Amino acid sequence: YYKQTRGGAIGLAFTQVLANIYMYEWEQDFIKHQEKHKGIYGRYIDVIFMNTNKTTNEIKEELQLAAEKDINIKIHYEIHTTVNFLETTLTNDHDQLKTSLFHKPTAEP
Repeated sequence: YYKQTRGGAIGLAFTQVLANIYMYEWEQDFIKHQEKHKGIYGRYIDVIFMNTNKTTNEIKEELQLAAEKDINIKIHYEIHTTVNFLETTLTNDHDQLKTSLFHKPTAEP
């Protein structure tokens, strides 16, 4: 017998719906900021991509504030001119966004 006291069971449709509703509310500050500054924001389940012209320190401060909104949401971030998001490599090449296909090394051909 197992009694779950926190969170939801992974894989249940209802858990996914609740998580999306919660994340929608949680991410509104990011979305508003990106809309105001003509930035890009995207989320697929638990992976987020956004671009910005802020300094690295400003980004880290903003992410720290976001992490403090809810201690149950763990934030891991990468700040680079090139990042992999889902199956896409995105590169900021002198303020021009370039994309290419990305294949995870563990993915089957």
